[in-house]
Amino acid sequence: LLFYSAHYRDELNFTWDSLAAAQKGYEKLSRKCHQLSQTSEWETWEAVPLSETVPLEDEVQKLYEQFLNFLTDALTAPQALTILWTPLKLINQPSALPALKSMLDLLGMTVLSQK
Repeated sequence: LLFYSAHYRDELNFTWDSLAAAQKGYEKLSRKCHQLSQTSEWETWEAVPLSETVPLEDEVQKLYEQFLNFLTDALTAPQALTILWTPLKLINQPSALPALKSMLDLLGMTVLSQK
């Protein structure tokens, strides 16, 4: 998450604190994804399909399209990260999981294994 927090044309301000904060954010994201998936029809994060294979609710579809626009518009990853958190903060419904999984997949990420 740390490397996505700065635009690719900007200098990344690396500190151990920023690395620790990114790690905490990643762990929180993983935890929330697992919690939400346990209340879904898929029951586990691994079983959640990518958004291309299931229909998305209108609100979730709009967020996913915004995310794609940020990534394709000069790789504005910091704004894309903001959108990445939105399904968990505002929607907080299992129906947002496929879009969230696709967003992470596009960033080359997955959630941490559940302990």
